[in-house]
Amino acid sequence: MKSILLSLTLAACASYSGSGLQPGIATEPQVVAAMGEPALKFRDPDGTSTWAYPRGPLGYDTFMARFSSSGVLAGIDKVLDPEHFARVTMGLSKDDVQRIIGPAGRVEVFPRQKELVWDYRFVDAWGYSAQFSVVFDAQGRVHHTITWREEKDGERD
Repeated sequence: MKSILLSLTLAACASYSGSGLQPGIATEPQVVAAMGEPALKFRDPDGTSTWAYPRGPLGYDTFMARFSSSGVLAGIDKVLDPEHFARVTMGLSKDDVQRIIGPAGRVEVFPRQKELVWDYRFVDAWGYSAQFSVVFDAQGRVHHTITWREEKDGERD
């Protein structure tokens, strides 16, 4: 019984990021079998697609699985990092943001300011829990972003 539980636990960990899937070989059904159903699917005009796998709201990761037009895995990227956050710039739409970093872990509405805020939890370069927040204006366009570290009584999570 103990070995069965250990095997299931290891299998769940392996599928968390899709690390066992091989780009150029794995297909869409194999990705679903390993990682589950995606939260969002985006199809591009050239027939390629990207699937979003957020591991929140309490988790720190979102993975984007990219597919060729024939449904073969092109790669899986971890997207909650400074490189991807830098691509979230003023004027982008909600759809644009989701294509870059996936769905938010938390959404808050500020009616008086006429703003909508999407929060993404991640681990910063120093290993601390942090938040990346995208603030949208009344037209649903990125107004600005904020990055801040979560601290509890001056201690790390």
